[in-house]
Amino acid sequence: MISYPIISFSIILLALSILVKVEEIQWNQVTKESKIFLDIITSIPMMIIYTIPITGAILTFIHILPSRLRLSYIYNIDGEVIKSNMIANSKLPPFLPDPKFVSKEAYEKIYNSLKKKSESTTNKVDDKASWALLTGCTRGIGRGIAISLARRRVPIVLVSKNEPALVEFSKLIQECYGVPIHTIISDLSKADAVEKIVKELKDKDIAIEFLINNAGVADTREMVEMEMSKIEEICNINMLNMTKLTKVLGVLMKEKQRGRIVFLSSLVGAVPIPMSSVYAASKAYTRSLARSIGRELETYNIACTCIMPGAVAETDFASSSNMKSSLVWKFPIGRLSPQIVAECAVINAIKGNQEVVVGWLNAALLYIAQCLLPPRLIMIIGEWSWKPVPSLNIFRKKKNGSITTE
Repeated sequence: MISYPIISFSIILLALSILVKVEEIQWNQVTKESKIFLDIITSIPMMIIYTIPITGAILTFIHILPSRLRLSYIYNIDGEVIKSNMIANSKLPPFLPDPKFVSKEAYEKIYNSLKKKSESTTNKVDDKASWALLTGCTRGIGRGIAISLARRRVPIVLVSKNEPALVEFSKLIQECYGVPIHTIISDLSKADAVEKIVKELKDKDIAIEFLINNAGVADTREMVEMEMSKIEEICNINMLNMTKLTKVLGVLMKEKQRGRIVFLSSLVGAVPIPMSSVYAASKAYTRSLARSIGRELETYNIACTCIMPGAVAETDFASSSNMKSSLVWKFPIGRLSPQIVAECAVINAIKGNQEVVVGWLNAALLYIAQCLLPPRLIMIIGEWSWKPVPSLNIFRKKKNGSITTE
């Protein structure tokens, strides 16, 4: 990947150099040392160097263009092509928020409005409709992606190991958006999880054309202190079964020459993170797989999209991964909501974009930091961002006057 800051900087320097040569600008009002420096950066050899990243970006665009032009469409249950432009997105029904993070009045207002509107819609599935399969769907980003798909009237197969939450959530989507929902109870940490999913899809005669690999788990501690069962769980969910599911459904998409595959990676997929080494490595694997398989499948009109969010608020991720006190959750700027990540994932998948860093601040930090800072310093910054911060209230007094650590 050619970094955007490098391309931008090269364009500026090349334009300056051309201007100097064309206008024959003389450096009369600068010191001798400055004149030598300016003569060097505007010299012909340097101009050639500036053209290298610009030429690379142009060649990349030319190489990608044919696959983008022949990219397959995604259809809703009415057999209509789903569009991802601003006009189409503005006409979508509202996004149903998580009731845990909004007021009861705000939630009920949106819920009642959606339910009333869905009663007048049909949920009959057209033969051209593109079924989506979403793993890890009952909370957080997965919940948001399910709603984003439902807003666009995409029929969905929801996969989760939490049966009560899955049943409740599937009913909620059908009530509010009127789209067909199928559920599959499967624990992706188990060896037979993918086989179970494939069997149920065959039994229900559902062909998946939109796969979203969202399920994932994390843990924050030294790798050597982690239980072996936890390491196996992270590897099975974040890598092994994700790869198996992508392979099985990817074959079917290849046969039809139609489909989309979304991989939920993370910013830590681009930066090694001590104290979360296994999770970070699994997300780096996800990012690499998304890029590689995307190149393999683009000749079959299939697009693979890697989504890289940073810290996402309004989820249980921090508490479930021992990260609730980490600095990344305390920083007030740059934190995302599940709705933002979900909409970004669905829109960019429909467009067929290869990789998306969610949030302008995250993108700026990632691309600029990788250009300007040494890798070890970036890793240290990531470590301190993710490491749980000890409570400032280290000691507290008991009622009997003794002191204990919290």
